[in-house]
This record gives sequence, C-alpha cells and structure tokens, in this order.
Amino acid sequence: QKEILELRKSLPYTVLWASQPEPMYLPETECFGDPRLPLVIEDELLRIFEKNNNWNLIVRNHPSEVKRDYPHFVARSEQSDDLTQLFARIHVVLTPSSTVGFQGGIMGTRLVTIDKSVLTPTMPYAEMGFSTGLKEINEIEGVLERINKDRNVDFPPPYFETNATRNVVRVIQDMMGV
Repeated sequence: QKEILELRKSLPYTVLWASQPEPMYLPETECFGDPRLPLVIEDELLRIFEKNNNWNLIVRNHPSEVKRDYPHFVARSEQSDDLTQLFARIHVVLTPSSTVGFQGGIMGTRLVTIDKSVLTPTMPYAEMGFSTGLKEINEIEGVLERINKDRNVDFPPPYFETNATRNVVRVIQDMMGV
C-alpha cells in the first residue's frame, strides 16, 4: 500500500471513468433507467477535463458498450489491461455502480459513485460507506477538486474481516445496533 501511495504522489492527478450501460428497465427493482446516463456523465467529464488540462482522464468502457471516440486528452483502458497496475496509477474511480469501482476501492483507490443509476440500489456503495455518492452530475467537478487537494493523504482500503463467522456476527450486530 505504501509503495502505491508513493507512486501516486509522483503522478499527475488521474481519474478512471468506469462506464457501463444503463438499462431502460431493471426488473429486480421495478425501476426505469435512462440509457443516456453514461453519455451524460461522460459529457460532463469531458467538459471538466478539457478545462483542467493538468488532470488525466482514463475511460474504461464496459465490454457490452459500443466503443466511442474521445478527444486527444482522454486515455483508454482496454479490457485486457491489468487492473492492479491500473489502480496503482490512478487516484479516483468514478462510476455509477461498476464492479471495477469496487475492485479499485478494495485496493485503496478512492471511489466516487453517481447514484442516479437504476443499478444503484443493487450495489449501494455509498450507502455501505464504500464510496462518495453523488446525487447530481453537476457535483462531479467539486468532489474531484476536493479529492485532488487531499490526494497525497493515505486512503486505506475498506476493512474486510477474513473470517466469515465474524462477518455475519458483525452484520447482525449492526442490524441490532450493538
């Protein structure tokens, strides 16, 4: 963890946008989604990173998404890229609810979720205390600025018990308010 933090200190501020398709309807939650959501978020990110030219944006599209063209200031992460190496080079993962964000969070990368997705209730990272959850797209720039100011502060990965019984006991205690 210390080696990764030292590496990140030497690198320009870098954000990974882990895109994913937004379903029009999700039967599990009986909610309707907005399939344009990933593109709306992406447009906001392009606006932010075009004016902050000392920041780096890496886009990792979901395997089921159609590949898009990006401006010259955007790097791409392919599905074949080693995520462990990628997380060592970035400061933030931004996503609605991608498991790539979860993986980054486990490795100590800050996670920001846009909690407007129809998928958010199925993976409520912010509700679990695992991410900084945003209710509005226009909040992205402000949270990225705050993280950039504190990016050299150690951000430990969430604590996970390795003993399944202790995990279950902890959940029950949390439910009981003990």
